Amino acid sequence: MVRSSTSMSSRLYGAIDNRWCLVLAVICHVFMASLLYAVDLTNSTNDTSKTTDIYDRISTLVDSLEVWSLRPVPEKDDDGFAGDDTLNLNKLFPFCHIEPVDTIGTIRITLPKYMNMLTSSLLLLPQDSSQAGNHPLWRAPVSVHDDHLLIDGIAIQCDSLAVGDTSLIEYLSKRLVFLRTIGLPDHLRFSEITSESAGVTVTIRGRDMVDIPFTVDRWLWSLRQLAEGWQVYAGLLSVEGDVNITNLRYYILITYPEATGHHFLEWRERLVKTDEIWQTDAIKIIFTPYIRTDNLKDLFAQPVKSNREQIELKIK
Repeated sequence: MVRSSTSMSSRLYGAIDNRWCLVLAVICHVFMASLLYAVDLTNSTNDTSKTTDIYDRISTLVDSLEVWSLRPVPEKDDDGFAGDDTLNLNKLFPFCHIEPVDTIGTIRITLPKYMNMLTSSLLLLPQDSSQAGNHPLWRAPVSVHDDHLLIDGIAIQCDSLAVGDTSLIEYLSKRLVFLRTIGLPDHLRFSEITSESAGVTVTIRGRDMVDIPFTVDRWLWSLRQLAEGWQVYAGLLSVEGDVNITNLRYYILITYPEATGHHFLEWRERLVKTDEIWQTDAIKIIFTPYIRTDNLKDLFAQPVKSNREQIELKIK
């Protein structure tokens, strides 16, 4: 809950903003800086007999993405939203915290904290009887506070132009909702934000760096195949730009409880503003597949204080 006093809000968030921004930056840097050994995405860690070389798995993934980048996108199988019986939240969001947030029926769905730090949440807004045939009304908890955005309680520093641009805030909010629902069935997923003229380049990090060009629709379809049925964490890393050009950086983590290997993607999107409308100009994806987080747990462990006396080093 945000207090009414602006100065009090600034002090409250200011105490945690830098820490969370640093954590996000470090996480992104560690994920993208190195490809660690991993095992397949699986919800069971008991059977290790089927573990194969990580690079064989990445090679198979690259082959699949190259095929998907060329194939026609199948016709969307949209059965529509048939009401509460179709939207089984406990089945769609296992291990998640589901709670009402107001008296009109809004529901918040929060994924379990990843390494006790990252999380993603969605707001499901109520529909009246006249909207029963439409998609669910998803929203992301994005709000503006002074010189930053607040997403899932994490402050993202932005310049004043971005914070004051309501159309840009609306755009990135929709992108977040789309990424957070990418693993849901077609008829429950948030509507896509597409631009036919934009190109997508996907760089897969393995033994070698492999670049695969996609059209936007083919990439979004491919991402759905990777994320379907898994838990998807998605957040905003940074917003940079001016009145007509903006660069957005998102992270996407595709995982599942008890999995030891995960897919991590950095989504870089360049927007241009034409006639007061923001549109995607280009998308760059840095894809690190089958990554393990063992070292990340050690990285964020609290250091042990030493009682040893400090030694002053003098250089003549």
